[in-house]
Amino acid sequence: MENWKAVMMLYFLMTFAIAIFCMIYFNFVGEKAVYLLNSLIQLEMDLNTILPTTLVCAGYVHRYFVYIGILAILTEIGVPLTLSFMALVRPCMPPLASSMLNCNSWHADSDIGILCRIVVAILEAYTWKVNLGIIAEGMFVVLLYPGEVALLLINTLETHLKTKGVLSVRGYRTIQLLIWLQNSVWRNGGMTICVGGIIQAESVALYILLTSVKRLTIFVIILFIIIAFDIVIVIYIVFKIMSRPYIKSRKLLHFMRHGTRWRFNAWLKRFSKSCPPLKLCNGGGKFFDRMSTILIWQSSVDLLITWLYL
Repeated sequence: MENWKAVMMLYFLMTFAIAIFCMIYFNFVGEKAVYLLNSLIQLEMDLNTILPTTLVCAGYVHRYFVYIGILAILTEIGVPLTLSFMALVRPCMPPLASSMLNCNSWHADSDIGILCRIVVAILEAYTWKVNLGIIAEGMFVVLLYPGEVALLLINTLETHLKTKGVLSVRGYRTIQLLIWLQNSVWRNGGMTICVGGIIQAESVALYILLTSVKRLTIFVIILFIIIAFDIVIVIYIVFKIMSRPYIKSRKLLHFMRHGTRWRFNAWLKRFSKSCPPLKLCNGGGKFFDRMSTILIWQSSVDLLITWLYL
């Protein structure tokens, strides 16, 4: 088997393995994830009740949150449809289940009947819809949403600190607890598998597009273009969003120590020294900061170069 075929088969096997891991992992941490989600909803409702007229709570959902949601919906529609059409036209092309039947080569039409092709098309659409739904749910519920609420709390805390005094800084402990809950959901290898899987998926998708585009059908090319584009968005936008609580919390702590003129300023400085920045772990004892997107992309490119040398 040629190198690109082996890499492509390994890619799809890895995709299903990660999907199975996600289902098992979220079942294992389901109670923590539900508790985190309920806490986020309650905090958001409390802020909207207490501060209904402030600029902090009015229209606070960022546009990128909506754009990422639209992109996730388009992906959940586009990928299953592409695989369904491929099952009807090219039933011997991986990762279709029909490729394990009477197929002499990936480009052969084989003797698979139209009824079997329709059944495989429905099965592939359902399978990939479920897999992508699990990934999208994990990204929004336990990655983006906690960070969005944490940013809302930081902005509210900063506004109160400037207008109402130092007593409001106790809310920083609530934000710390929120980030701790988010880290507890992703510990035990969850975030490591997530980041590592994204690096692997991007490097292999780019490898297939760079080396084998003339040998693939249009459906497989579209599939890998969608995957590569979506992962670029995840690396450069989603991961950057996940680093914002850390960046904003550092600015807030700096303001507590050097930017206030309250008569309790000495007490505020002592309090701020006991407050570390908000760090969302990304595996290996590291956390998301300004350099995370660049380092993750660099890891993808390094792995791509390794694939090209095979």
